[in-house]
Amino acid sequence: MLQTDLIQQRVTIVGQGSLLDVGISHILNLHRPDFIVSQVMYSGDFTFMKSVEADQPDVILICESAGMDMVSVLDLISSRPIVTKLRIIVIRLRDNVIDVYEEVKLVAGRISCNLRKVTARNADDLLRAIAN
Repeated sequence: MLQTDLIQQRVTIVGQGSLLDVGISHILNLHRPDFIVSQVMYSGDFTFMKSVEADQPDVILICESAGMDMVSVLDLISSRPIVTKLRIIVIRLRDNVIDVYEEVKLVAGRISCNLRKVTARNADDLLRAIAN
């Protein structure tokens, strides 16, 4: 995404208020003050989508351990028209991999997207996954 002084990227962190959610928010605010960062507590699909539609983020960042069924969440997001501009980032803690889903859409009842896997060794890897 092209970034200029006039364009700010909106990042919504979806979680359950864990230390990880707060830490990621802190990293983004500290290292990328040009990002508009918000946090959403996941408390069900309806509330989650209402928050996403209200925030209109460019990036949704989800921690896999947040008690969500990721297939269900991706299905839910891909069924909305806002998905064409979204980058969805899933942090998988068990193997330090960040899944970056771009151009997510539902095609013939199945999710179609560009998936990129990033090995997260430090905060810079996370920042690159969000910004690129």
